[in-house]
Amino acid sequence: MKTPDRLLELDCLRGIAALSVVLFHFTFGYDYGNHLMDPSNFYFTYGRMGVQLFFIISGYVIIMTLSKTRNILSFIISRFSRLYPSYWVCILLTLSITTLISPPLHIYSLKQIVFNFTMFQYAFKIKDIDGAYWTLFVELSFYIIMGTIFKLNQLKNIFAILLGWLCLSLLFFFFVIPFGNYIKVLLMLRHAPLFISGIGYYYCMKSNKIKYHFLIISGLIT
Repeated sequence: MKTPDRLLELDCLRGIAALSVVLFHFTFGYDYGNHLMDPSNFYFTYGRMGVQLFFIISGYVIIMTLSKTRNILSFIISRFSRLYPSYWVCILLTLSITTLISPPLHIYSLKQIVFNFTMFQYAFKIKDIDGAYWTLFVELSFYIIMGTIFKLNQLKNIFAILLGWLCLSLLFFFFVIPFGNYIKVLLMLRHAPLFISGIGYYYCMKSNKIKYHFLIISGLIT
C-alpha cells in the first residue's frame, strides 16, 4: 500500500540506482585481479552512475522534507535515524566478517574503528572500514548544509544560494585556489551540482514559473 506523500517514482529510481551500484561492485570485485581488462569479462562500469542518481534523488527528497519540517530538531532526528542505525549495523557486520570469517586481510586500528562509527572519517583522512561508505559522508555533509540553511531561515533565498554554490563548484573546478581542498570538502563542491539539480527538479514539480529555467540548468550541470 502506498503511504501518504510517498512518491512511487522515487522508489523506482532508488531501486534502479541500488541495483546498478550492486552490479558495479559485484562485477568489479569478481574481476579484480583476474584479468580486469579482459573484454570477455563482464564489468558493469556504468553502475557507478547509480551513486550520482542517488545524490540527485537526495537533493529532491531533502528539499521536499525541509519544506514540510517544523523545526531543525525534527530534521536532525529524522536524518540521524535514517542513516546511523543501519550504518552501525553494517560496520559491525563488516568488522565481524573480515575479522572472524575471512582471511586476516584487514587489520583495523581502534582509531579507525572509532572514527568510522562517527561517519566523519573522511574529513580526518582516516580510511573507511569499507570503501563503499564514502558516499555516506557526502550525504551527511549535504544534510548539514541544508539543515544550516533551514535553521538560518534562508530557504526563502534558496535560488540565490544554489546559484552561488554552483558558481563556487565551477570556480574550484577550473582554478587552483589556496586551501581549496579544505573548502571543497567543507562545501562538498565536487558533488554539489548533483544535489543542486535534484533540488531544481523538485521546484520544477512545484512551480511552472521556474520549470524551464531549472530544467535547462539541471540538464547542464548533470
